[in-house]
Amino acid sequence: MSTARQILKRLLVLTICVLALLCLSSASSPTHAQADAPRFEPSECPMEVPAEPSIDCGYLIAPEDYGDPAGSTIRLPVIVIHSRSESPAPDPLLFVAGGPGENALSFVRPFASSPYVESRDVVILQPRGGLYAEPSLDCEYAQLADQGQPCLKSLLDRGIDLTHYNTQAMVADLDALRQALDYNTWNLYGESYGSRLLLLHMFQYPEGIRSVVLDSAAQPTVNKFEEDPAYLVRALKALFDDCAADPGCAAVYPELETQLYALIDRLNTEPVTVDVYDNTTGQPVAVVDGDRLLDWINWAFYQPASPAHPLGYLPLLIDQLDSGNTDLLLPWVAEQRSWDGILTWGLYFATVCQDQFPNTDSDAIAAQAVAHPELGGWQNFAYERALCEAWTLPGTRRMAAGPVESDIPTLILAGHYDHVTPAAGARAVATSLDNSYFYELPGMGHFPSAYSPCA
Repeated sequence: MSTARQILKRLLVLTICVLALLCLSSASSPTHAQADAPRFEPSECPMEVPAEPSIDCGYLIAPEDYGDPAGSTIRLPVIVIHSRSESPAPDPLLFVAGGPGENALSFVRPFASSPYVESRDVVILQPRGGLYAEPSLDCEYAQLADQGQPCLKSLLDRGIDLTHYNTQAMVADLDALRQALDYNTWNLYGESYGSRLLLLHMFQYPEGIRSVVLDSAAQPTVNKFEEDPAYLVRALKALFDDCAADPGCAAVYPELETQLYALIDRLNTEPVTVDVYDNTTGQPVAVVDGDRLLDWINWAFYQPASPAHPLGYLPLLIDQLDSGNTDLLLPWVAEQRSWDGILTWGLYFATVCQDQFPNTDSDAIAAQAVAHPELGGWQNFAYERALCEAWTLPGTRRMAAGPVESDIPTLILAGHYDHVTPAAGARAVATSLDNSYFYELPGMGHFPSAYSPCA
């Protein structure tokens, strides 16, 4: 009888212990799931990297939906370029590329040989949905035909929920990476769309940021569709004014502005037949009208206004075409980059079609066309608007109702000829940042620090 009681007592104690363990296990499951992501996992580099300095690669494992941290996760490629210094500064530099959807990892070689690594580590984060990310929202450029329906279908067929691939999620990824790599503070460097991303990050996650560099910046509240085509007109005006102020240029091309707009009007009425290849499609261009010429001019403004860059030859090109000589088109167009492979296109349109297109004022777009009749109806983003309308993605909430304000030390660089994020807009960004330093680089187009030793 005594033995039976002892056995029952031990069974009762064992049962209580098991129940307690089950309760603890049940209570800790969500916490464990949340602890799993975000985290950093070392891995082989997804691409070839320089042998020097020391470089580590891995993935940021992040929630696909930060509103559901226990849900599915995604993998974002990360490259850490270690400093050459034996005692590097504790706060590294994080680089965020533009686009959205530009391949940030392609910057590993420039940063590995830059002065930055002499004093601190450099971290490069590929955005969610970018090249080598899991999943990647990559589409061939040819899949953007028919309002991008082939691209959209390929993404949906892979089961990708595009509503998790937008600026709001990318901003959260930056803070997740800082925590996963266990940095108390770091410095941020973003170009073009990356600057937009960092401004919102400064607004939402100011803790841990020591300093910021914004190259080609615009306030996150600016809608590019509503500024089309005014930005190109502004860049052209800067070029015309600089030519008029330069005695040599003014002597050779005294009526450059009048020449160009008369040429556009004439080409739209009487296109010319030429034998050049469009780098965007790889196909021969039999007919060049005013719209196609403006497409090429718009592309040229991404680079500096100096030879051997295409923009440096623009006054000569306008003059020659106005005289009926199309020979210069062949080498001029050949120097321009192709759009194919420039961006991860599915990510680009998933982001733009959620963040900007739903908030676009159609009256503002119509007003732009009326305000700039000299372009003959040309608009840079007309196709993007049509694609976004066909994709019918929901709009994301505005993360900032007005200009981003901050006292974090911020360096702002702008190109004088920037037609994507004009210097005037970058200067406006500086006015809302209490501790900012603004520099406009003469002769530079978009992303001046890619070309300017001064920057």
